[in-house]
Amino acid sequence: MKNTIKYLVVVSVLIASTAFAEMDKYESEALQDTKNLLNDKAAREAVIKENPDAQKHVDQMNALGMTADQKNKAYGISSEIFSQLIKEQNGDASAVNKMLLNAQQDPEAFYDSLSPDSRAKIKALGFQLEGQKSTNPAK
Repeated sequence: MKNTIKYLVVVSVLIASTAFAEMDKYESEALQDTKNLLNDKAAREAVIKENPDAQKHVDQMNALGMTADQKNKAYGISSEIFSQLIKEQNGDASAVNKMLLNAQQDPEAFYDSLSPDSRAKIKALGFQLEGQKSTNPAK
């Protein structure tokens, strides 16, 4: 279970950082655009289609056996986490990017830094995925 949660955190961070990299032309716009991208399925799919790194994250979610609904939840959680980072860093795009890079190196510490609500949502999604694996060992 702990590994699934850690993996979900890493995937969430990677999703946010990939989306952020796509939008860094104007900092304040980029921050809001990234949030919007994470919550807009059509926009996400367009970026995924054009960005091999984004496709890798989808492949990781597929490897976890995530359903479309669970992927949407993961993107929603990523958006909330991203909002939290934006607020903590007072909208400083370079500071947010640095935090996302650090999170890739130490996902457990990053997870511990998240709000209790974000941690609970990640944990709930992890339990869902673990439940799927126990009822369908092929995944």
